[in-house]
Amino acid sequence: MRPQESFVKEFSRAAQTVLFMKAISAIKKKMTVKTKSAGVPELMHRLRTAMKVGANRRMNANKAREAALDPSAFSESGYIEDQSALKSVRYGCTDLAWAGCGIAAAYNALVALREIENAKRSEAGQKLLKGRISLSKLVRAFEKHGAVFFGMLGTDPASIAAFFKRDGFKTEASAVEERVGRIAASHDVLIITYMHDCDDITRQVHTVTAVRETDGSGKRIFRVHNSQGSGHPSISGDTLGLFAENAGERAKIVYVCGITGWPVKR
Repeated sequence: MRPQESFVKEFSRAAQTVLFMKAISAIKKKMTVKTKSAGVPELMHRLRTAMKVGANRRMNANKAREAALDPSAFSESGYIEDQSALKSVRYGCTDLAWAGCGIAAAYNALVALREIENAKRSEAGQKLLKGRISLSKLVRAFEKHGAVFFGMLGTDPASIAAFFKRDGFKTEASAVEERVGRIAASHDVLIITYMHDCDDITRQVHTVTAVRETDGSGKRIFRVHNSQGSGHPSISGDTLGLFAENAGERAKIVYVCGITGWPVKR
C-alpha cells in the first residue's frame, strides 16, 4: 500500500470518529432544547425516523418549500456560496447547513458544467439547457449512496465521483498526491476535499467546487465556491498548491475529482 493511500485511510477513520462525537454532541444539545429529557430511546427513535429517505424526499421536494429556500445561500449566477443558510433542507438525520458541503459541491459542479455546456451550445446555435438543478434529488441520491453515518459525518468524497460517473460524466479522481496536479490540469471543474489543518483533524474537513476560468487580465484562475461559508466565492491561482494557501496555510488537499462534459441523456 502506498504511503499516501495509507494516510487517506487513517485520515478517514480519524475524521469519522471525531466528527461522529461532535455530531452526537450537537444532536443531544438540540434535543435538550426541544425536550426536557430526550433520553437514549428518543434519540434512537429520531435517528430511525430521520433516516427514512422517502420522508426526507417528500419534505425536500415540496415545491413551496424548495421555492422558499433562503436566497442568501445562492449567488446571482446560481451557485451555493453559503451552505449555512440551507438549514431547512434535510439530509439523513441532519441538514445541509450542518453536513452539506459535499452535496453543495456536487450542486455547484452541475451549475458550472451546465454553464460550460450552454456556452458551447450557444456558439453552435443549439437549444440551451434550462431549469433549476434539483437540490432535493441530489440529497436523495446521496442519502442512498454516500451519506456517512446517517449524513451526520457528511458525504463520502468518493461517492461524489461515483455519482457523476453513473450519470454519464467523464470523471477522474484520486487521493494520491502525485495524481492530483494532473487531474487539475486536465479538467475545468474540480471537486476538492481538504483538511483545514493537516496536523489537527478536529478542525474538520471541507469539500468545495473549483471552476477554472480566465480573469480580466487574461490570467487562468480557479474560482472556488462555498469556500468558507462567507457567501462569496474565493479566487485562487492556477495550481492546487495556491488553492491550499487560499484555504489556509495549514490546509491539505486529500481528494480531488475532475469532471468534464455533459451527458446526452441528462
